[in-house]
Amino acid sequence: NKRMSYSDDLETYRQAEYWDSPINTHKIAVSDCDGYSVLITYLLRLFGASENEVFTCAGYVYDPIKDKQSFHAYTMVLDTSTALAYPVEGSFYPERSLKELGKVPYHLNPRYKRILWMTNDKLSYSSFPFMRFIR
Repeated sequence: NKRMSYSDDLETYRQAEYWDSPINTHKIAVSDCDGYSVLITYLLRLFGASENEVFTCAGYVYDPIKDKQSFHAYTMVLDTSTALAYPVEGSFYPERSLKELGKVPYHLNPRYKRILWMTNDKLSYSSFPFMRFIR
C-alpha cells in the first residue's frame, strides 16, 4: 500500500471498468479495488497459498463514507485450520483488515455483505444460480 496509489478505472484506463493483470498493476503502481485485490491474491498464491485458501471476491460492502452499500472487490483468505474466511484489503479498509485478520471472520464482519463471485488462477465460484463452481 505504501507503493500503490488508488485511482478509479476511468482516470487510469479511460474506461468505466477495467480489470488489469496483477503484473501490470504492480508495474504501474496504481489501480482501484479490483486491481489491489487481484495483485494481493496473485502474490499470496506466489508465496504458497493454495487454490482453496485465497480468492479475489466481488460483492457488496458497507461504505461508511457514502453511508450505503457499494460494489467492491477484495481478497478473501481461508484459514484451513478453522474453516473461517477473512477479508484482506488493499484499498478500502487496509489497516483495519490487517488488524482484524485472524480475529474477525467475514461472516461476523458488518462491513462485508453478499459475495457475488470469487476467483483465483484455478477456481471460480458465483452465487448466481445459472453459474456453477468452475475449475
